[in-house]
Amino acid sequence: MIKHAIVGSAGHVDHGKSTLVRALTGIDPDRLKEEKERGMTIDLGFADLASTEVSIGIIDVPGHERFLKNMLAGATGVDAALLVIDAEEGAMPQTREHMAILQLLGVETAVIALTKIDKVDREWLELALDQARELIAGGPWEKAEIVPVSAIAGAGLEDVRAAIFRAAAAAAPKPIDAPFRMTIDRVFPRPGFGTIVTGTALSGVVRLNQRLLILPRGEEARIRGIQSHGKNLEQGVAGQRLAINLAGADKAVIERGCLLAQEGAARATARFNAKVRLLDKPVAHGESPDKLALTHQMRVRVHAGAAEALGRVYLLDEGNLGTGEEGYVQIRLESPLALAQGDRFIVRRYSPLTTLGGGIALDLQPGKYRRRDPETLKRLRGETQLNRLAAILSAMPSGAARKEIQKSHPELTGEEIASALAEGTAIELSDGRLISGAMVERLAGQAFQSIAQYHSKHPLKSGMPIETLRSALKADRATLEAALKGMAGEGKIELLSVGRERRVRLSGFEIAPNAKQQALLTRVMAALDSGGAQPPPLGEVGQQVGAPPQAIQEMVSLGLELGQIAMIDEGLYYTASRLKEIMDRTAEFIRTHGSITAAQLRDELGASRKYAVPLLEHFDSIGFTLRQGDARTLPG
Repeated sequence: MIKHAIVGSAGHVDHGKSTLVRALTGIDPDRLKEEKERGMTIDLGFADLASTEVSIGIIDVPGHERFLKNMLAGATGVDAALLVIDAEEGAMPQTREHMAILQLLGVETAVIALTKIDKVDREWLELALDQARELIAGGPWEKAEIVPVSAIAGAGLEDVRAAIFRAAAAAAPKPIDAPFRMTIDRVFPRPGFGTIVTGTALSGVVRLNQRLLILPRGEEARIRGIQSHGKNLEQGVAGQRLAINLAGADKAVIERGCLLAQEGAARATARFNAKVRLLDKPVAHGESPDKLALTHQMRVRVHAGAAEALGRVYLLDEGNLGTGEEGYVQIRLESPLALAQGDRFIVRRYSPLTTLGGGIALDLQPGKYRRRDPETLKRLRGETQLNRLAAILSAMPSGAARKEIQKSHPELTGEEIASALAEGTAIELSDGRLISGAMVERLAGQAFQSIAQYHSKHPLKSGMPIETLRSALKADRATLEAALKGMAGEGKIELLSVGRERRVRLSGFEIAPNAKQQALLTRVMAALDSGGAQPPPLGEVGQQVGAPPQAIQEMVSLGLELGQIAMIDEGLYYTASRLKEIMDRTAEFIRTHGSITAAQLRDELGASRKYAVPLLEHFDSIGFTLRQGDARTLPG
């Protein structure tokens, strides 16, 4: 299966980001007339690369500090960074700021491209390489590949391209099993066609005709069309750049920064508790570290996804936060943002515009603000380890992969997760996701009620089909499987199979036909047995017992539920006792002669080929016999 990943360019203005992207992909990311006139990227640009293993969407961001807001809109969802540094100029303030922002957003994989090497001599290039190594030393990109390149001369282009594919392949994949979320970074109203929105799919799968919410307003829209890199798709998945045609939504409420999401995948909030970390040092040389302080009730700009909101920071810890420090805060916004627990965000000073640091949203429905409240701090700090993971998972209705949780919450240790799994606070599903134990318990309670209602409505059914239960509860297979496994372990339910259908019933439940039904079933079974190995069709059975077709079908269904009748093929039924007799004779024949063919079974049973062939096919399907050419043998 091909992997999808997003690579985001980063770096100072005029260091050659767009030129490099164009040389690598053949696509000009500068799409605006003003960008071409000024020779400078102003808004987000897009391109793509693909190999047999990885499909990459490239987001080209502006390098000028005046357009940092646009850079931030493109940074969310990036899996790997392409940090571009002019070999002649070296790292500049926006180089350092872009790098800091991407690292605060959890981007752990990068390629460093030293551009314009055709303009420097070898000695200068060695100095540039040393400076680049120094820039990334001690951080998450310390082992990033540094690749000298000239986009104009073509030197090093293949090396950069190969390094990008390696970085994208190494980046942690976005969770496909989680609910769908896509941050919207562009909106195109199309009269007669609805509204086209583009963005990066952060998680999950989106399909045609699916209905999603547009947050923070909460308006619902239907998915009319899906494209990725100009190709029409039936579905889009996490890690892709998508263009989605929305129908039924008020285009006036859709703008950059909105989130397209399944219900329950995120919430609109104007107040949340978070853990924040300030930058280790100012991005500009000579800038005072005092500018990085975060003070109580300070007015800030919060960037989450492609959205920006003004708000104030209320400190939950003792004192102000300084350079490189981290702490817990409550952020009160002047307009709501669409967030999920664990989402990362960037905090910038209101004025002058300076990046202060970043954070992780922990509690999207905090109680009344109380500074230095020990219970609030205890919960947020996770002094009770099980509570910390429980709080994280409580906002993830479908859970998430362990790697994704640890990437979003680096403070969580493997030991904490293991303890939570042992205690049942978290549950690991069969597909590898972690999910809240409380959510699985809640689903189990709902399942119990649904099964009980099914028994009430269908007293002659041995159990509720698991697929019917899943559909009724709108649950995914892995989560329902975990809930049923827990219930079975507690003795609340029993799992069974009727033919090829998996079912579930409450412990102690038994089919209890009344005397009239039992008498008619006995007569139907006697009629089926009257033909020996050639049971009569149901029409003849009805004539023998003197009952209408509907009553006969009801009794056959009851016999199937009770395990007293077996369906071999469409319209072909045997009593269980007759079928066992035929199976015993078949096995004895194979043990004596080594194998059996349809013709031999026909002769052995004194039945026509019309019965022998479906019997052997049934035996194959249940693993009783093993087909070898025209003959059957016993397995093992």
